[in-house]
Amino acid sequence: MILLAGRGSGFFRDGWGKTVPNLGSLLWIVLTGSVALNLAVTLVLWRRWARGRAIADDGRTVEQRHGMTLDALETLPLGFSLYDRDARLVLCNESYRRANAATADLLVPGAARADLVQATAERGAIPEGADPRVWVAAELARSLAEDIPFDRQLADKRWYRINEHRTVGGGMVRLLTDITERKQHEAARQHTQKIEAIGQLAGGLAHEFNNILTAVGGFSELAQRRLQQPKFDRQRVSKLLDEVIAGVRRAGILTRQILTFSRHQTVETKVVDATASIRGIEDILRSLAADGIEVELAFDSDAAMVEVDPSQMEQAVINLALNARDAMPNGGAMSIACRTVELDRAFVAAHKGRRPGRHAAVSVSDTGNGMDAATASRAFEPFFTTKKDGRGTGLGLSIVYGFARQAGGMVTVESLPGKGSVFTVFLPIAGRMESQAEPPPADGGRVLVVDDEQTVRDFVTLALEELGYEVHAVATGEDALRFLDGHAGEVDVLLTDVMMPGLTGPDLAGQAAKRHPSLAVVYMSGYENRRLAKERMLAKGDICLYKPFTQVSLDQAVRRALADGRAPPEPALATPVPRRRAGGQH
Repeated sequence: MILLAGRGSGFFRDGWGKTVPNLGSLLWIVLTGSVALNLAVTLVLWRRWARGRAIADDGRTVEQRHGMTLDALETLPLGFSLYDRDARLVLCNESYRRANAATADLLVPGAARADLVQATAERGAIPEGADPRVWVAAELARSLAEDIPFDRQLADKRWYRINEHRTVGGGMVRLLTDITERKQHEAARQHTQKIEAIGQLAGGLAHEFNNILTAVGGFSELAQRRLQQPKFDRQRVSKLLDEVIAGVRRAGILTRQILTFSRHQTVETKVVDATASIRGIEDILRSLAADGIEVELAFDSDAAMVEVDPSQMEQAVINLALNARDAMPNGGAMSIACRTVELDRAFVAAHKGRRPGRHAAVSVSDTGNGMDAATASRAFEPFFTTKKDGRGTGLGLSIVYGFARQAGGMVTVESLPGKGSVFTVFLPIAGRMESQAEPPPADGGRVLVVDDEQTVRDFVTLALEELGYEVHAVATGEDALRFLDGHAGEVDVLLTDVMMPGLTGPDLAGQAAKRHPSLAVVYMSGYENRRLAKERMLAKGDICLYKPFTQVSLDQAVRRALADGRAPPEPALATPVPRRRAGGQH
């Protein structure tokens, strides 16, 4: 090995005669570092130049790629918008502008979301019937990006599923997916299901009413034949007529079920004794039981005071009794009980009740077919029934459930296949029972009956005449006004149907009150729905008989009207206002 320079030289010759650098020398280290530094500087400068030019692998610049991105957003079928962290619009595509057509001219970069929401309300592009101020406040209070999709109909009258997502920088991306066709398909499917449900309901109702008509017609015919005999068994005829009355009551219950299910009626509650209410329909409950079914009633000695609509409570118990009867086609035992129980928070929470404490527990049990867990879980669904086609409406238990919830309580079911079922309605214990003042006995009275149904007029006329009233009946409101004008002062009570051709009952009463201020009014209505009768047709406090009614309830209503009419006049007011005895307009 031969050195080319003295000590410290950076080169030497190896054994093969080649000249190579001396890597260990200081000079070589300096040279190598210089080269590395030059390369690093060159790399940094190149990267800065590349970042500025942004030459991609395909040779396109940032401007070109940005243009392609915007073009892609414009062609998307989704509505797209981007807001910055200050809730100002950065950009949106044509689909988004088209969906928000009412404010499309305002959708420009920098537009504040609050201004866009306010403009949407001012231009009427909010849900129909919504209060603009309330809608704006709710929209601005809602989180900009809850990550929970929601559906909304926008200004173009199409439905969209709206998704909102936060960006890394605190902004928000909003996506609109057109779901109008999906909504239409869902509506069509729901309509089909509704038609099927109505068909099922109609079949069940037809079956139930045919049974009732068969019983009513058959028992009436048997009673008529026995009465035509020279000597007839009065006790037997009375028994037949009792069956006719029971059938009519069943028809009335079935009608109330339909009206209760079809409309959300406003209930009229009062504090009553649940035990006394059930005892009051004991005859009906026993008459509903088929042959071979033993009925037992059991009650606590203490009164179970609850705040309910009495007629709805009776209907609920009867529905449970009918359900128990149908579960025992081969006979068995039915038990109807009412007791007071203390419910803890765990029980109430498990059954979606409102509050723990003392409850009245009204239970109806049977020894019938029973249900498995899957069937029991669906027992309260509307239109769900385990009966054969045409054997039931599937409304009874759903109405019981609705009654219990409306009264602040709950309903439970315990059942095992082949072991029977127990349905229990829990109702919160209320205060003392409201006193019901009995109207004084009627000392005669003159009643004008107005109803467009001949059979109703005949029944009411005969029922009132048997009670000692003087009765005149007409078919229309116009006939009633003519009679009143020709017999001024000869009528004490106007007993009129609510819904009639021409003048309705309230219209008739309003006109009659102007001509005859002392005339008392009693309404008759085929609408069990109090919301329709009270809110749309009648005033609060008006006396109204809901069909079907009995001679006893008819007598009580007329006596109340006569008693009110004979009460002392009200004190005079600063501005004289005639005491309103008749129902007003809508």
